[in-house]
Amino acid sequence: MRRFEYDDSDEFFKDDLESFFDEEDPDNFGLPKGELINVLQLDLVEVDLNMRLLSITIRTLEKTFLWRFRSPQKKMKMISEMYGEMVKLVDKDPKEIGDAPI
Repeated sequence: MRRFEYDDSDEFFKDDLESFFDEEDPDNFGLPKGELINVLQLDLVEVDLNMRLLSITIRTLEKTFLWRFRSPQKKMKMISEMYGEMVKLVDKDPKEIGDAPI
């Protein structure tokens, strides 16, 4: 059986961390350290908002009368359709929503 030597020294990991956040490193997508962190934070916020929107969608559909009698496939289809509509509502300009026909 092949075995690998593992070096537990901090010097090995320190070089990796410095190169990850290096200002001139092309692996950082050409962004400075602070800007890269801001981009990652915005991605996390977007994921969190999408998860909240999905949670609201599911809770809304669970309140419908026939929800318990639907098959899992039908429930998934309903969730997908309503989530798509909710995303469209969130992305629209508030002026457009007020002018939409009912």
